[in-house]
Amino acid sequence: MLVVISPEKDLANELETVLAMLEAGLTHYHLRKPYWTAEQSESFILALPQRFRERVRLHQNHELCQYFPEVKRHYRSQADISEAKGASVSCHSLTEIEEKIGLDYYFLSPIFDSISKVGYQSGFNQEHLQQGLPKLAHSGKRVVALGGIDSSNVGLCKEWGFTGVAVLGSIWKHQKVEDRIKEFQTIWQESLTY
Repeated sequence: MLVVISPEKDLANELETVLAMLEAGLTHYHLRKPYWTAEQSESFILALPQRFRERVRLHQNHELCQYFPEVKRHYRSQADISEAKGASVSCHSLTEIEEKIGLDYYFLSPIFDSISKVGYQSGFNQEHLQQGLPKLAHSGKRVVALGGIDSSNVGLCKEWGFTGVAVLGSIWKHQKVEDRIKEFQTIWQESLTY
């Protein structure tokens, strides 16, 4: 499972990049734009072909899900959850994930030092993850690694027991669309081994 998260701030050719990734097979795109109004989020959704909208998750402006029922919600923390069915959530410990049920999948971060957030360092060690993740998987919980993910460590995430990976900085650090797509395709190929 590969998840791509939008850059927080608007970038040149962003929509073009997103459409290219969706065309290439991306199944989970998280729209995380904390400064966007509901109207801006709605414009983004409307700019996507209908067939791609079910692949989008909103990190805010959740009220739009009533108008676009195919779009799912993502919550910043478990305390924020108002509609669990089909939703996902960000977590920062294995215990947090153990305590919540009924969600589609769970982000766990930061696994590695962040690419997009300077000073946001890994909070986990390999042994702890290798002990805890199989238990969560056995209970049916899909845990997605987030934080510092690039093509060099996707294999480690699989080895440690993650269901998938989420990327942000490794894609959006590139200025050109073709470089973003090349990075996406490299990570996509690595993630196909899951």
